Amino acid sequence: MYACKKLCKKRLKKKHGEKMALLEKKILEKVNSLFIVSLAYAYDTKTHLCLVMSLMNGGDLKYHIYNIGEKGIEMERIIYYTAQITTGILHLHAMDIVYRDMKPENVLLDSQGQCRLSDLGLAVEIPVGKTITQK
Repeated sequence: MYACKKLCKKRLKKKHGEKMALLEKKILEKVNSLFIVSLAYAYDTKTHLCLVMSLMNGGDLKYHIYNIGEKGIEMERIIYYTAQITTGILHLHAMDIVYRDMKPENVLLDSQGQCRLSDLGLAVEIPVGKTITQK
């Protein structure tokens, strides 16, 4: 099963997000990791850019953090999630990609509780031999 991320072209243009959306598509096409959402295919219509990705129907990490109960998430589960998130980030870094939107809402879980990073719209590719700094 798949999920479709439907991006309105008019809204993207208004918020100067076309470049980010196309970069997200480009990065997702390159990346092949169990710890990053996978892009099955992409298409566009007159009004929308659509990214069709693997379905992550276990909710996001924010949901699990705030809806787990009084005791919170067990330490073993925290270590498990942290290892998966770190592996996803390391995979991106190995490809000279910096993931710049780390937050619980962008960590999605599948039905078995496996984590994947999502929303790579703010990610950047570092050109070979360059370093990037921001003021």
